[in-house]
Amino acid sequence: MKPMILYYLRVRREHPPAGNTTAAEARLHVDPFRRAGVVLTGMSLYWPVQFGPLASLFGGYDTARIWHFIFTAGFTFFFMVTYSW
Repeated sequence: MKPMILYYLRVRREHPPAGNTTAAEARLHVDPFRRAGVVLTGMSLYWPVQFGPLASLFGGYDTARIWHFIFTAGFTFFFMVTYSW
């Protein structure tokens, strides 16, 4: 297992030494944009009347559904690749 996971599970007492930034940690800098996309498209889908202008920003209700699927699939793929053992 990874040393940090063992530390969080309290199997290991010492904190693992800090190393270089991994590729997964570097990719997390893109993550706020993905989160914002999921939230904004989700709001335009859940409340289409109140957030009609927001849905039109994404190209309409049907296109917002496609964008929401793309953002969510990106989340799923990112976590599958990042936290795979």
